[in-house]
Amino acid sequence: MPGHKGSDLYRRYGYGDFLDQIMAFDVTEIHGADNLFQAEGVLKQVQDKYARLYGSQSSYLLVNGSSGGIMASILASVPPGGQLIMARNCHKAVFHATRLGRIQPVFVYPGIHQEFGIAGPLSPEAVEEALLAFPEARAVMVTSPNYYGITSDIRRIADLVHQSGKLLIVDEAHGAHLHFSKQLPESAVDAGADLVIHSVHKTLASFTQSSVLHRMTDRVSDADLTE
Repeated sequence: MPGHKGSDLYRRYGYGDFLDQIMAFDVTEIHGADNLFQAEGVLKQVQDKYARLYGSQSSYLLVNGSSGGIMASILASVPPGGQLIMARNCHKAVFHATRLGRIQPVFVYPGIHQEFGIAGPLSPEAVEEALLAFPEARAVMVTSPNYYGITSDIRRIADLVHQSGKLLIVDEAHGAHLHFSKQLPESAVDAGADLVIHSVHKTLASFTQSSVLHRMTDRVSDADLTE
């Protein structure tokens, strides 16, 4: 992936011994290995560190990429049969969640970058229009950055969503690095989103398929996410 560049980054910062012994860490259900579904030991320590790093109320390690976190976020935010306002260029995991939860999607189309003919940002005005047209919707789902690296104005979108009494979920899979530099677009974890999903393996240093779900506010509970 573009972030970790294989093993070079680890060796450059002195973690070569860890890589040489990585197979020794491949343990299963034994004392000390912890349980991802009820983390109390080393996994909980890692999740707590993520929460401190990103300023979340709680963070959850994900496996098999961000898809599980996206689906958990949607199913925790929208009841069966409810409505979800979503960008039309969302990841297929969003569509899977709508099928699993019998959720009605309300599509909002991003703008088009005229010079390159690619999907641009999702405008706050388009989101506001959908919020007014579908007042029964329970949440809004946005992908930012999109698959061309273009970010939306998450802070303005979050304000509009919360004024309508709804939840904002941001698939920030390609933006786990944004939180760490003021020279980059503002991260959703800093801009007011309620739930943010990061693919740490895409732009930071972790093994492929490792991701994290951050619960940033108390508008959704840990119980809802983990049930």
